[in-house]
Amino acid sequence: MDLTSERRYLLPVADNYVLSVDIDGRLSQSGAGWNLSYLNRVDKPSAFDVFPLRDDGVIGEHDAVWGHVEWLRGQCAFKSYGDAASASGDLLIRTRDGVMLEAAYYGTNRLQELGQRVLLTSKEDPQIEIKVFYWLQFETSHPKYRWLSQTPCVGFGRAGITGKAGRADDGFSFPLRLDVYALS
Repeated sequence: MDLTSERRYLLPVADNYVLSVDIDGRLSQSGAGWNLSYLNRVDKPSAFDVFPLRDDGVIGEHDAVWGHVEWLRGQCAFKSYGDAASASGDLLIRTRDGVMLEAAYYGTNRLQELGQRVLLTSKEDPQIEIKVFYWLQFETSHPKYRWLSQTPCVGFGRAGITGKAGRADDGFSFPLRLDVYALS
């Protein structure tokens, strides 16, 4: 999956757009499930992973959120050889003004047809596209971003799984692009 192309909104922009997240993750098998962790972008230390897409200073009535993902941990659980996985996890964002935002997420990772089987049994290097749908709840005590704690959000995005065939034990690259929208 090519995630190097120009970044665009994944849904039409509306008043409820909050922020975008663009990170490189690592997916590794753990028992019957998969663990997701964050890979630090050493090649782009100054690039923001959390940002508004149009470089806007204000999103709706609030200051735009710019920052870096400090850490991410998550789990995916597939039902047998199905192509949808329940997903849950936490991420920690440090805004460019030093405020820490925590977010818990729950949702679904939807692979292309037979995606998990390809991932585990392919003789060629797997390249699988995933659609992600997450519910997010942010937490912070900082007054500037308190509105995020009071706003339930949903995220829609795309991810990819790439790696070496037959090397599930080594883990897979998991680049993720997620656009977050407020529900209220």
